[in-house]
Amino acid sequence: MNHSRVRVSSESECGRAGCGPNGWKVRTAVGKNAAHVLLVSTYELGHQPFGLAEPAAMLRERGAVVRTVDLAVECLDEDVFRGAGLIAFYVPMHTATRLAARMIPKVRSWNPTAHIAAYGLYAPMNEIYLRHLGVQTVLGGEFEEGLAAWPNASSAASKQRQANSLSRACRSLGRIRRPPS
Repeated sequence: MNHSRVRVSSESECGRAGCGPNGWKVRTAVGKNAAHVLLVSTYELGHQPFGLAEPAAMLRERGAVVRTVDLAVECLDEDVFRGAGLIAFYVPMHTATRLAARMIPKVRSWNPTAHIAAYGLYAPMNEIYLRHLGVQTVLGGEFEEGLAAWPNASSAASKQRQANSLSRACRSLGRIRRPPS
């Protein structure tokens, strides 16, 4: 049976909904395996992170189950990171990039199979540094279509092919460069 997951907002709601151990609410989804995407903002100068809202909406339109985390106002919850197939850090400025860079190794240890991406204005200019930390996809400028290209999958082999496809799609759009060889 295939499932899609949605993060619930309160413990009482979770108790009624029958959540898994990492807090992702499980609902049956007939005929599809939804991708589980976590979009993370570390710092946005006190503003609502538009860099999470727009890609989240696009991903949801394409059938992904999306959870957004604004670490400027939310506590770091290790369990939220464990359930995601794609973890994408929004890095629109230097401070956000530095904070994301401190988190990436920790997140990788919590979820070693997740595809990790960095997107936003500062991602391309810090590409070598971010890739050294374990970021697999770097998206700059208009990143929404690149993130929305992340397809639904269930098997590890399919996810790897899709990760490669995502990188190719973004390179063809001119939004990322090939990693140094």
